[in-house]
Amino acid sequence: MFVPTANLGQTPAKMVINRVIGSNEEQEELNKMAHGVLDEQRSKEVFSSYQCRSLHKPDIKKHPGDIVEAGCLAAQPPPEAKYPLFDSLPTDVVSTGKLSDLQLEGVLYACQRHQIILPNEQRAGFFIGDGAGVGKGRQISGIILDNYARGRCKHIWFSISTDLKVDAQRDLNDIGCFIKVIEGCQQLDKETKYALHAPTLLLIVTIIFYNHY
Repeated sequence: MFVPTANLGQTPAKMVINRVIGSNEEQEELNKMAHGVLDEQRSKEVFSSYQCRSLHKPDIKKHPGDIVEAGCLAAQPPPEAKYPLFDSLPTDVVSTGKLSDLQLEGVLYACQRHQIILPNEQRAGFFIGDGAGVGKGRQISGIILDNYARGRCKHIWFSISTDLKVDAQRDLNDIGCFIKVIEGCQQLDKETKYALHAPTLLLIVTIIFYNHY
């Protein structure tokens, strides 16, 4: 809250609580505000609001958060979506928004990429570079659910977090993928007999990185 004050023979000033801002400082504050507006305008030029352009299914739910992507990326048309993702997913996963349009798009392109066999006879991978909170775990769960529905029922999920099991189990259950989750190779050794004959299995392995100087 600004309280106007003025004394005869002194430069007019404005007081903020107990701090006096003279004319020079006031100009600096105005300049900062102007730069803030410019920065916001530049951000709008650099980033664009995300819009799903690859999926054309009427009952798909929009992602609940406000998501932006690089403007140069938004200007490029996405690859043609050929993978029949909706043949495998339960209808309620799509219609109730358990996987949003953004997440479904990530699942589709990942599964589509996995169909490619590289010249070295290895299967192609897919990198999900979404920021925190977008739902990368939910997308991985969607990939597992699609493979599970197509008869590919054993998966390995690598992570650097020892707390991942709870999050992974939650994401899987939320989209209706109820498979046994084994945390770490030690638990896998204990359940080797089960693992060899299990119809469905997700093994979560924690990777620890060490810094060497």
